[in-house]
Amino acid sequence: MRRVGLLDFQSAAWGHPAYDHASLIAHARRDIPLELAERCVARFLAARPELDPEAFRTALAICKAQRHMRVAAQWVRLARRDGRPHYLAHGPRTWRLLGEALRHPAAAPLAAVFDRWIPPERRGNPPGLDA
Repeated sequence: MRRVGLLDFQSAAWGHPAYDHASLIAHARRDIPLELAERCVARFLAARPELDPEAFRTALAICKAQRHMRVAAQWVRLARRDGRPHYLAHGPRTWRLLGEALRHPAAAPLAAVFDRWIPPERRGNPPGLDA
């Protein structure tokens, strides 16, 4: 069996346990098969019986949406400010993952904001920025 072998402390903040799962199973740089992601969540929930599975999955959707919004903006910042346009190659995946997260019922208010201010055809890398 392969194990995750990456530790990324960055800001070393304490947060909801769903955030780390959002980072691992909805990765902005690599496609993770849905079946594998579901197995990871199921295994985590089996190891943490004190967690309510529905509440955890709701938190997971919210964490995914928050993370993907932040990372989509990060790719643009890296391209524009730091002169590193190759990160824009991850933009389409990040926006797709954000769209998936916004379909969760708990994300409906945020989805409404996106629908009002950022129509689906504009959800992507800014025009004129090439990866």
